[in-house]
Amino acid sequence: MDANMYRTGHSTIPVASTPPTNRKIWKVTAYTPVSLPSGTYWIKYQLQNAVTANAGFLPPVTIEGTRGLSDFNAKQYDAIDGIWTSIIDLGNPSTAPDYPLDMPFVITFTTGNLGTDAVMQYDNRIKVYPNPVKDHFRISNPGKRAISSVEVLDAGGRTVKVLRSADEYQISDLPKGNYLLKINSSESPKITKLMKL
Repeated sequence: MDANMYRTGHSTIPVASTPPTNRKIWKVTAYTPVSLPSGTYWIKYQLQNAVTANAGFLPPVTIEGTRGLSDFNAKQYDAIDGIWTSIIDLGNPSTAPDYPLDMPFVITFTTGNLGTDAVMQYDNRIKVYPNPVKDHFRISNPGKRAISSVEVLDAGGRTVKVLRSADEYQISDLPKGNYLLKINSSESPKITKLMKL
């Protein structure tokens, strides 16, 4: 599906005019009736523009103030060499450090593990940083959705703390361990992981 956006290069002062490229940004929607057990999975998909072979473009996940995060791990299939290669921002100038990139995706799912059956979303564009966290963290929130609250859930899905919307969230009083964050807004709640040191 056409996302009604175009890829543009970085510029200091964008000029309102015809997009400087014909590389459209696409939105891909897929459905699966599969129930998956807990675990780590790769999402593998193919995008091929039927009109021209090189006109499709998927933008990487963008976090304001950084070029990427160390846990980003998107790969791209090189059909000529038959191998999967990491997608890397090589930086400019060439002496700049390289950063791994991630491709954006949202998984909408139904869960009964967090109290009652609820429609939730995992949106890999929403990032908690730093993560692992010692005392406080921030949330990178694409689209600037209005967050109403953030629930900190333990491994059993029980709410152990509710945080009001803020620029920075304090959790220094929580014990060390792994948590889930349930980020509430006017949309479906978003779920992401948090490790407390």
